[in-house]
Amino acid sequence: MSADTGRWVVCSLEKRGARIYLNTQLRSAENGHVVLSTGEEFDSGLIVWTAGNAANPIIARHTVPNAQHAVRQAKRLASNILATIRGRGAKNYVHHNLGVVATLGVGQGVFQSGRIVIKGFAAWVMHRGYHVLAIASWERKIRILAVWFTADVFGRDIVSLMSVQHPRDAFVAGGAPRARSIADFTAART
Repeated sequence: MSADTGRWVVCSLEKRGARIYLNTQLRSAENGHVVLSTGEEFDSGLIVWTAGNAANPIIARHTVPNAQHAVRQAKRLASNILATIRGRGAKNYVHHNLGVVATLGVGQGVFQSGRIVIKGFAAWVMHRGYHVLAIASWERKIRILAVWFTADVFGRDIVSLMSVQHPRDAFVAGGAPRARSIADFTAART
């Protein structure tokens, strides 16, 4: 995304209470105490860590290292294998960038394709739509849409993984997940 769009994303998250640290390393996060590479220290009950990714420069000249491109490349590979078996020539994979889309939480997103930037709810819908289109079967697409719709109407599904129910446990334990007993699972469901 462009620098302007990136600034909008940071401002949008900060307006909702997030504290954003760019170009900063996490030195320590033990017992709820955070130490950053800038020397800043503070206590926190929740940390969300994100990082960009980049391919090896040799690979980066050809494509981007993520699943959506791997799926497109796999389709080209399958076509090339079939073409070779049938005595026809293989074709090179050519990447066609449609833009960048990201969700920033329920109802908020950002999309950019060249100079076109869409922000807010419309971008969030575009993000969801893109992922539904990428799902292989219509049966699966409908199931995913139904789950999203019911979550939007009725709230989060009450059946979830223990780590989702207690996201701070690993942070409080210094990164080591604690063992859980059957009683813990039973208590969490009541």
